[in-house]
Amino acid sequence: LCSFACYADLHLDENFSAQRLAPEISYICGDENHYTLNEAKRLNFAPITHKEISFGFTQSDCWFHFRATNTGDKPLALVLSSDFNLFDHLDFYIPSSGKIVKKSIGDTISYNQRELKVRTLSIPFTINAKETHDYYLHAKTSSTFYLPLQLSSYPEFINVNDKIDTLIGLFYGMVIGLFLYHLFLFILTREKVQLLYIFYVMNTLLFFAAEQGSLFRFWPTATTLNNFSIYTFAFLVFSSACLFSRTYLNTKESPRLHNFLKWLAFIFAISAFAHVFIPTRIVAPVMTSSGLFVIFLLFFISIKRWLDGLNEAKIFIISWGLLIVTGAYFIILLLSGGTGISNALIYTQIAFAAQQVLLSIGLAQRLKTLQKEKEVKEQEMLVAQAESAAKTDFLARMSHEIR
Repeated sequence: LCSFACYADLHLDENFSAQRLAPEISYICGDENHYTLNEAKRLNFAPITHKEISFGFTQSDCWFHFRATNTGDKPLALVLSSDFNLFDHLDFYIPSSGKIVKKSIGDTISYNQRELKVRTLSIPFTINAKETHDYYLHAKTSSTFYLPLQLSSYPEFINVNDKIDTLIGLFYGMVIGLFLYHLFLFILTREKVQLLYIFYVMNTLLFFAAEQGSLFRFWPTATTLNNFSIYTFAFLVFSSACLFSRTYLNTKESPRLHNFLKWLAFIFAISAFAHVFIPTRIVAPVMTSSGLFVIFLLFFISIKRWLDGLNEAKIFIISWGLLIVTGAYFIILLLSGGTGISNALIYTQIAFAAQQVLLSIGLAQRLKTLQKEKEVKEQEMLVAQAESAAKTDFLARMSHEIR
């Protein structure tokens, strides 16, 4: 039974569209041994017991094997892909005309070297009619080991990829629109809270774009940026979220909390650039855990400020609550090696877009409150100036009468 599970055939024909490789794929992992292809072929592979390949931070170097048979009468153009892009290196070994062709992809390999210039990690290949081949994949990463491998026909891959890219493009368009709108408002109002909100939105947009591989095409040969940019933008998101929240929630009334958020934002800002000197195997779980900590911290602070009587905190609680449900779920999956991480990332993006809309509404209320506070202060200043002028006039008259 174990042997059958490890070497189960994928039977393909002209009607084939797409299929997840797990659990129809076997694997073997070992950080201390770096096997060649010939050595890997002699190893005892074990079957994947989950619906997806997800090992969390416990593995970094694994070999995978699957067997495919083209039962049709025509060659099949196929694509092996992973829609989660935080993976350093994939080597795919393809039997072709009596020899083995090696194709490599990953965020440590130049974008210009990809056969398919798309956002996802994708390798095209062909299997001839009435042929059966064993395929091997060597995967190495310094981040979370999540590899949702899928085998698709070429037309199906292009169709699905276009649909997902359209959905992601709508998200980018919405967030960029909010960014420009609040940038315009900042130019008009010069309010600090607007500037911090813009900083938060910009960093979050860049983080999602890096996480999903959309930014890689803008620096197609700078592979180092692919790895470092994700953690840099993530730490900047945490920093800007703390700064925006302390201003929006007006935490000055709690000096210790106000200072704590300031220093926390400073630590994250330093980490955004200092992490390049620390091994990624350490940075990745620290960044992920920090994200979970920040989400819950700001949520509970918003509840505290609402109980203190800050009405604008209601919208903050709702918007941050949406991010907790999806963002915390996404982060926990990363840490625990759960399945469905790529879908959880899309849900987190949707929750983030909803958060921005709600925060934009809450920001408008906050600005109204600040405007009223300014008007009250201006009236108090005018009254004080009038009283001072009256006193000065009275003293001048008394002095004149006395003389």
